[in-house]
This record gives sequence, C-alpha cells and structure tokens, in this order.
Amino acid sequence: MKMLLRYFAAVVLAVAPLNVAAQDAGEDDHRGDYADPDANRVMATVYAFMDGLEARDAEAMRAQVIDGASVTVVRQTGDGNIVRNMEMDAVIDALAAAEGTVLEPLFGEYPILEGPVAIVWAPFIYYRDGAFSHCGVNIFNLVDTGADWRIASVTYSHVEEGCMEPANR
Repeated sequence: MKMLLRYFAAVVLAVAPLNVAAQDAGEDDHRGDYADPDANRVMATVYAFMDGLEARDAEAMRAQVIDGASVTVVRQTGDGNIVRNMEMDAVIDALAAAEGTVLEPLFGEYPILEGPVAIVWAPFIYYRDGAFSHCGVNIFNLVDTGADWRIASVTYSHVEEGCMEPANR
C-alpha cells in the first residue's frame, strides 16, 4: 500500500505542472488559478467545505456534500493503522459542536477530473487551538450533480510524526 501511495504521489507531482496554471510564489491563497474552469469549480467546492470546517458552520459544510456522503480516516499508530468509517452528517455535527478553534490549511492541492467525477489530493496540517495536532492527506471524491460539484466522500490520513510545514506558510 505504501508503494502504491508513493507511486501515486510521484505521478501527481510529475504531471501537476502540466495541469495547473502558474502560481504567484509569494501568494498563499491560490484559489481559482487552475487552467481548467471545471477544476476551479471542483476546488471551489473543496475550499467552501474547508472554510465551513474552520468556521464550525454545519450548514456551510452540508451545502458542499451529497446526501449519504461518508468520511474514512486512517490513523497511523505504532501498532498499525486504525481505519474508521463514518457518516458525513455525524462528522459535520461533531465538528460544528466541538470546542476551541481549528485550522486545517491545505497545500499542494491537486484536482483530477474525468467527466462527472473528480478527486482532489490535498495534503494538510491540522491545528487545534493554535497548536499542531496532526498532518495527513485529504482525498476528496466529488461528483458533478449537473448543477454543481459536490463531495461524495472524504478519506484522510491522520499522522502525528514526521510532518513537514509547507514552505509557503
């Protein structure tokens, strides 16, 4: 599995310059600068969901997902990986009700679209109340509903050691 993830990451990094418009190196917020207008629409959905997460706004998050959406977390531990599947609605309710502040900046986001489906590979670092908590990769699966793009599922890794701070943050 690690070999497959490394291969996927290598492919993404190799082709990213071909599909992503040039970004201003001094600008942190690179929303909406993808060469493909559909990629910008996909990313707008992801960013709106993440903005809702950081604001603890359940309705803003729900507006970006389809009914029946799911979340899978893979948490690395010293004894192996723990996999947990959850309903998106339950996750949104828990996030909205949680105490304190959260910040989950994405970096190196990479959308891949094929017809009415898309995935977004989005590394992140998660901060709770201003302190580092964990890092990982979000993998958003999106569908084109005909009216707009919506998140069907999110799978993410939860890693507590070996995280790197993005260079532009």
